[in-house]
Amino acid sequence: MNNFSETVAPSVIARLMPLRFERLLDIGGASGTYTIAFLEKNPDMKAVIFDLESVIPLAEDRLKEAAIANRVELVGGDFYTDELPTGCDLALLSAIIHQNNPGQNLILYQKIHKALLPGGTIMIRDHIMDESRTRPAGGAMFA
Repeated sequence: MNNFSETVAPSVIARLMPLRFERLLDIGGASGTYTIAFLEKNPDMKAVIFDLESVIPLAEDRLKEAAIANRVELVGGDFYTDELPTGCDLALLSAIIHQNNPGQNLILYQKIHKALLPGGTIMIRDHIMDESRTRPAGGAMFA
């Protein structure tokens, strides 16, 4: 995931600049590629990476390498079963919703709404799959 996101994240964030957000919630943030890109472009921003406990050490290492670990809170959990961390004004869903059915996505959106500060924003970057969930091929292979 990092290999793909590392080339895409800077251009996605550049299109969003200037950002007015203070605290990012990176849901399923994996090794922190998007969080790193956001924080490098926004020196006053802080972030929370929420992902499975087993993934958190990967993010820890990369955040230390990027010299931004002091600006990121790491929270272990499963967005299918756990509540999301609160107190953020921007939530990022990158490469998650294509793997879910509509009901799972609705529940996830409700969790995000509950977790975000009033007036918060959700950003979705993902593959848009057809009804068969087999096309586009790149999205199906990624899933």
